[in-house]
Amino acid sequence: MLLLSIKLSIMKGFNDRSSFPGLRSVSRLGLAGLILAIFVSPALAQAAAPSEQQVVALSEALRLKSDEGPGLGTGVYYSDWQVESNAIPKWSKACLGRALTPLEFATSAETAKSVVLCQLRDQLAAQYEATGGNEPVAIQRVVSWWRTGDASRYGSGAIAPFAKEVLGLYRQSLTNSGAAAKPSPVKTTLYDRYMSAGYGATRNDEFSQAATYFKRALDERPKDTFAQNALRDVMRQARAGSGETAVEPRETTPVDSKHWTEVAQNSLGDRTLVGPNSIKPVGEKLGYWEYRAFAGENNAFLPVPMDQPVRSALLYRLVSCEAGTAQTRVMKAYGEAKVELFNQDFGVGAAVEQPKAESATAKAIAFVCNQAGATELIEEAPIQVEG
Repeated sequence: MLLLSIKLSIMKGFNDRSSFPGLRSVSRLGLAGLILAIFVSPALAQAAAPSEQQVVALSEALRLKSDEGPGLGTGVYYSDWQVESNAIPKWSKACLGRALTPLEFATSAETAKSVVLCQLRDQLAAQYEATGGNEPVAIQRVVSWWRTGDASRYGSGAIAPFAKEVLGLYRQSLTNSGAAAKPSPVKTTLYDRYMSAGYGATRNDEFSQAATYFKRALDERPKDTFAQNALRDVMRQARAGSGETAVEPRETTPVDSKHWTEVAQNSLGDRTLVGPNSIKPVGEKLGYWEYRAFAGENNAFLPVPMDQPVRSALLYRLVSCEAGTAQTRVMKAYGEAKVELFNQDFGVGAAVEQPKAESATAKAIAFVCNQAGATELIEEAPIQVEG
């Protein structure tokens, strides 16, 4: 009871900062985090943590309302999210390890999205903690912070109706994706996830691991300047710090050559293989099974966090030979000793990607389409992943 009384007293003073002049230089969020750190159990705090699906849904809601709401009109804004120019260097430095100019931010949609998701991920987690896991209030507080710089203003002034509108779009986005009933993977591109993992490793001074992910990003988008620059920078830091270069390629997971044909291998030794006997028409498209055998762990390949190392993945894809697009309908991932770690059917709503020329996915599509044009397609044969 004494602790509860103390907590209520502090929170009362917190809501009326004039009672505590010394707190004027302390943010509401910082004090709320301190209080929760003292009084809330770690188990409860962990249970209240927002999911990645919620972060993506919020980013989409803010994107849809990017040209509206208070806080606009006082500066120059960039990207689909209309991020103010003054925030871009600071946000990108915190999320990517280097400050971007507004022009750099605006000319790469993927980079802008990764920075926005990074900022929203941290801010939503902080607001969840500050509100004790109250999702609607946490969302509105983030919206207020996004537009005005002050999360506490969510219920007053011009920001209040705007925050409620964004909350409605956020809920709609979750419902449309099915995340409200059943969590589904984030629809970011593999390139996005590799770049994010690389920047994250850089912030932790794990330069070899960062180089690995930037090289994988280059495999997805050959000659991409952002990945090239990031790789160059991290290799320079690695040499200056410890003389290390990059992760030495390891032998990839063995696969049964009777069922698979290798179509691509990158500089790390990651292999992309296609099951020729699995290729068959699905409407106007071609369906096939693809196997990825990684040189070392590759957790960024998955659209959801994984606490065990991912060593290989099995994908069922639909491709359009005319458009050169691919849609991953099923994804399975395996860890040590081929233990299944992940199995997801994305369904007809799965994202359709347009792979860059010379990427592993583009080479797989070319192989599938050439194979289909050169031979008569047969009934799908069983696909095995055992070595």
